Amino acid sequence: MIGCGQTSVHCGSGEAIVFSEISKSAFGDSVNFVCADGSQYRPLLRPAGSRSFLFVNGRSLAYPLLITAHERISPGRTEDHLFYFSTERASLVLVPGLVGLQARAALSSDGSLIAYESTGDQSAPLRLAVTSAKSGHTFLIPTATPKADHFPTWSPDGKELMFIRLEPAAGIELPTLMRVSIPPGDATVVFGPEELVASAAYSPDGHRFAIWSRNGLEIVDRQTLNRRIILQTSSLAPRTPGTAGLIWGGSSGTLAFTLYNNQTSASELWTIRENGADARPIFSVTDGMLYVGSYVRQ
Repeated sequence: MIGCGQTSVHCGSGEAIVFSEISKSAFGDSVNFVCADGSQYRPLLRPAGSRSFLFVNGRSLAYPLLITAHERISPGRTEDHLFYFSTERASLVLVPGLVGLQARAALSSDGSLIAYESTGDQSAPLRLAVTSAKSGHTFLIPTATPKADHFPTWSPDGKELMFIRLEPAAGIELPTLMRVSIPPGDATVVFGPEELVASAAYSPDGHRFAIWSRNGLEIVDRQTLNRRIILQTSSLAPRTPGTAGLIWGGSSGTLAFTLYNNQTSASELWTIRENGADARPIFSVTDGMLYVGSYVRQ
């Protein structure tokens, strides 16, 4: 396990992308760092023994990042828990007071709230929880079996959460893009299952959000829901989008996402400008799957 000091690298845009590499081997998952132009790649957390690192989220390298660690607790038993990771000290500290076991998580822009996938409640095997980092108070997002809620993402002001609600139907799981105000009431539908929205990300100014839909990568006005395609699905061949995240940067003026290359069997990390220009791969692996975490300030 290694850490990367916040002053040891500098990206020209002033921000970098943190992401995870999910290995095909047990306990082989790592968390990594790369500039938005693809330069200065380096690992932040490497697997060690019976612990690896599945997901990462945060806002700045000057503050702790949220890390989902996958650990063997006893023979035949593994658990996933959230930790704070300080890049300055290269240290991991368990996040206290969370509900159940945790998977993907998102930290609000001021660091005061943590939204995360939580398991452990048999009435709803996978649901979203929001915990205050200061008080430890937890809200549960209302849901019901057999629905499962995934991929939380915060609005920049920390007052709204978007997520994907999956519901089994005819042998497949259909996604619905949902949003809920915080403190949570009932979530409302943004786009229904017919749109096949797999992931979403708010713009830094909070006025728009991006989605991966059946049409491709789209920019959506938050108030009117008017949409504009900036990268069509039909233009991706031989690549296909997946559910490995979508993030929107600030100073770099780019969005980041992953694609799977069906010809090379590579998982590729891509960036694109919000106007649809300069779409390009910046990193790839063939022995695992990449999952985007966050743009982080340096």
